[in-house]
Amino acid sequence: INKKGIFFTFAAITLSLIIILSFKVYKTYEMKEDIDIVGVRIDTMNNFIKDIEQDLEKGLYISSFRAFAGMGEYIASNGTYIADIDDGFNELILEGTLNNNEISLMKDSTFTDWVEKIEAEADKIDIIVNFTIFEVSVEQNDPWSVLVSSDIDIDVKDKKNTSSWKRNKKVVTKINIMDFEDPLYIKNSHGRVTNAIVKSPITDFVQGEDI
Repeated sequence: INKKGIFFTFAAITLSLIIILSFKVYKTYEMKEDIDIVGVRIDTMNNFIKDIEQDLEKGLYISSFRAFAGMGEYIASNGTYIADIDDGFNELILEGTLNNNEISLMKDSTFTDWVEKIEAEADKIDIIVNFTIFEVSVEQNDPWSVLVSSDIDIDVKDKKNTSSWKRNKKVVTKINIMDFEDPLYIKNSHGRVTNAIVKSPITDFVQGEDI
């Protein structure tokens, strides 16, 4: 009887150890699988964030280029210069209007439209993206190009809460103004005469004292 009792006790202990080990192996595999899934999602987020930064720069360039052309359209239509270039450019690039007048070149092409397209694409891969666009600024450091910059808060989150990411980014792009219509000609001829901005090949404008 004692031998049988010892055998059954040993068998019960062995079976218990097998069950415990099997459970541990299963949980370890399950945890590894979860970690692998999280790793894939983090990689997806990381790659998407890199794409976001490139897309924002591209979007700012395209919408800024069209905004400058749109300002020429406004001057030609109204026969007046734009009173406040900073406010006017902000309204145009973010809302597609200038002094509440719709500008055809900006239809579905504002920087706001571009950002909304990025948010829609993110939603397709279960990523939530929220942008906060602060004032867009314009400055001219040389005669032939204009710098456009925008301060943006970016909030990216996985719908399954595996990861999230927040940062502030300053997006900058340079617009070459050559080949744009010169607003002086547009305004002073009431839109009847246009002349493109062209960089002269002549660099020596003074010979001695002869100007």
